[in-house]
Amino acid sequence: MCHAEWIIYRQQQQQQQQKAPSAHHDQAMQTWLRLLPSQTSFRECLPIHWPESLVSGSSELSSVDYRPLELAVDAAHFARAPVMYDLMEAIPSHYHGHGNNGHENDGDDDEGAMMMMATRERIVEWALDVVQTRSCRCSSSRESLDDDDDDDNNKVDEEEENLRVLVPVFDMINHSPEPNAEFFREGDRMTVKATSDMDANEQVCIHYGKSTVPAWKRLFSYGFCDTGGSSNSGDDDDGGFAVYEDDAVEIVLGDRFRFEISPTEIPGELIGYQAQQQMQKNRADDGADDGDDVPADVEFTPEIGRGIVDQLTMVASGLERKRDDVANAAATSEDSSMATSLKLVADLHESHRRTVLTCAGGLREYLQGE
Repeated sequence: MCHAEWIIYRQQQQQQQQKAPSAHHDQAMQTWLRLLPSQTSFRECLPIHWPESLVSGSSELSSVDYRPLELAVDAAHFARAPVMYDLMEAIPSHYHGHGNNGHENDGDDDEGAMMMMATRERIVEWALDVVQTRSCRCSSSRESLDDDDDDDNNKVDEEEENLRVLVPVFDMINHSPEPNAEFFREGDRMTVKATSDMDANEQVCIHYGKSTVPAWKRLFSYGFCDTGGSSNSGDDDDGGFAVYEDDAVEIVLGDRFRFEISPTEIPGELIGYQAQQQMQKNRADDGADDGDDVPADVEFTPEIGRGIVDQLTMVASGLERKRDDVANAAATSEDSSMATSLKLVADLHESHRRTVLTCAGGLREYLQGE
């Protein structure tokens, strides 16, 4: 039984227990089900449920307009379609979930049958959202799945790396890029162990794994943008956004050239692009023709480095404008659900801005040391 089908099954049991007071109540399971986010919450926070104009509407000021996220959402829609169909077929026709207010439908009424179908679809969609946001990959050993050590003793079997688990109550533990606890599976038990001393009442946090990096994947997979920790972007207006090494960002230069940068790395293609821009500028200043393209083995020079810093600074300024536009749209929206989604979009722009500024700052420091 898959995770989503199991969740639907547990909801069916809870519904039956509520109708039969004498039945045994699994209080722990019922408490967990009640604590799960509502369908409304998922629709507000998960990009897969957002309007297309919000995800990919580049003409809209209040849109994400970020290609990796747009492609991921499109792929998710296609991947969910067959799963939705299979689960819809698996749900008993008499099951209505919590959205029918207890009214039965014999299926003879076409309108009632359509309402029942819509209710079942919402149940399946909600169950898939629960699985997406509350399950994570785990190891059957205490070795980290993300450990890059090539020592054979530290390698986790590929099949184990692909193991995705959904464990009630355990799924309530929050994510942190700098966790204070680790988790692993021991037989049929999930074990959580502190990795450092904790103060009284300190929150226990784990790392959800590779589906949380870069920043846009946190939003896509779990419906949040990490705004905790301290920034090392060099921005005086900190705002609480941490910048982490794995937070890569795709930037667009010249309206069509795309490059992925991280806080500590820039691609060779960006160096080549800037070298070509610099060469064209120098030729224009000299009144010469454009000439040949830049050779493949471009030498990184301080002039090229300063040009890249300027490019990144302009990109960061553009992201700041986008952030402010979206934040203003959220503040003035009369739709509270849309306002919540817009705030997440603004957070993503801010996260990207700080990553770009961190990269620019690091390159600037490197050039000053040359």
